[in-house]
Amino acid sequence: MLALLKRLNRYTIMATGDFEKIFADFEVPSCPEVVTRLLRMVREPDTPIDEVSSLIQSDPGLSSQLLKMVNSALFGLPGTVSSVNKAVSFVGLKEIGSLAVSYAMTKTVRSPDLDGFDLQVFWRHSLLRAVVARELAARIGAEPDDAFTAGLMQDIALPILLTDWFDVYKKVYFRWKEGRAALHKIEEDELSWTHAQAGAWIAREWGLPDILVCAIGLHVLSMDDLREMELLESVVGAAAAASDAPKALDSDEEMKKLTRFAKELGLSENEVAESVSNGSEIVEELAKELGI
Repeated sequence: MLALLKRLNRYTIMATGDFEKIFADFEVPSCPEVVTRLLRMVREPDTPIDEVSSLIQSDPGLSSQLLKMVNSALFGLPGTVSSVNKAVSFVGLKEIGSLAVSYAMTKTVRSPDLDGFDLQVFWRHSLLRAVVARELAARIGAEPDDAFTAGLMQDIALPILLTDWFDVYKKVYFRWKEGRAALHKIEEDELSWTHAQAGAWIAREWGLPDILVCAIGLHVLSMDDLREMELLESVVGAAAAASDAPKALDSDEEMKKLTRFAKELGLSENEVAESVSNGSEIVEELAKELGI
């Protein structure tokens, strides 16, 4: 564990890039205060559940979304949980923190007014990456809740760049819509930085742990790159593998690519297919519950 922490610390700068200079005039979208406080609380091992519950209940929107997610197929609880206190007790503090990040994203991300960008599709894809990353991480013995957050936030920068930074980012967007190259390759060509690095920078500004900063910022790297960094069999690898889950649902070729990646994590073809299939079903239910 200590060795992993040292590697994460070393790669955090690489994951975020030099955005203090690149985005000197760009205002970081702020994490809702209630979520910021909640994330601090859940990292403290001795935090009383009652205090966490009270904080969540102070924001009706956060309370409602957490209860919907806890009662969804994501957790598969045997009965309906009707109180925040019971929800926190059932799923645990770290998992509650991960779910709170989803609420922070819904409050932060605005829909770009652009042809070809569908915010509902964006949310569904983000949720699918999160759910699949969670399942893959559990199968390889990594932290499922961290993988869920990393999968969810992989593309958080994209709608922000398409609204607040469209004049800079539009070349990238229009080339990407042509479908001839991967988004991060176009970004490297046009800008010298990627949406993954921008997302990692946002995560760092929100005070999220290095493991999440790295998993978000490095999710576009290859298996070989992650193996060389000794991050492949970790939350970082699980999140990177899950990044292509939305494409894998619609394309046999993309499913084969995802399977090859997951095999490097020690997972079988059946385990990968099951993870994506389960994830798709869970996302369908979550989308209905959350109205997306």
